[in-house]
This record gives sequence, structure tokens and C-alpha cells, in this order.
Amino acid sequence: MENTWLRNQPSLNPSTPPPPLYEELTVSHLMNLDMAFWDRNLVLYIFNHSDVVTILSTLLYNRQSEDCHIWNSTLNGFYP
Repeated sequence: MENTWLRNQPSLNPSTPPPPLYEELTVSHLMNLDMAFWDRNLVLYIFNHSDVVTILSTLLYNRQSEDCHIWNSTLNGFYP
């Protein structure tokens, strides 16, 4: 996991070194199939306490909700 992804960590990366056989792990591997929840057991197994607290406190976007427009469309392309 080389990408920075952990807020509240100085390096924005986990402080736990990757265990053997987990060097190629990506953040998506730490989530359940619908990407709405962390795989708590895997996170607890792989990471130290500090990383676990940071990871599990990070909310995930629920991809099952329907996407929608935030701004109303306008004819002139400007948004109030």
C-alpha cells in the first residue's frame, strides 16, 4: 500500500509494516465486497492499534446509493 490514504498519520500511510504475503495489498482489499464497510477482522489482523483506530474511524462512501446532481442546471452554464 504505497498510496497515501490515512488521515491523522504523519506520513498519511500506515505505520504498520506490511506482513509477509500482504505486500501487494490495496486499500480496496480492506473493504467488504459492496465497499460500504471495512473488513474489520482483516484490519485488526494486519495493522497495529494506532492504524486500526485511524482506519476504522474513516467513513466509507456507500456506493449503493443512487448518484444525483448537486447543482441545478442553468442555460448559461453559471451556477448560483
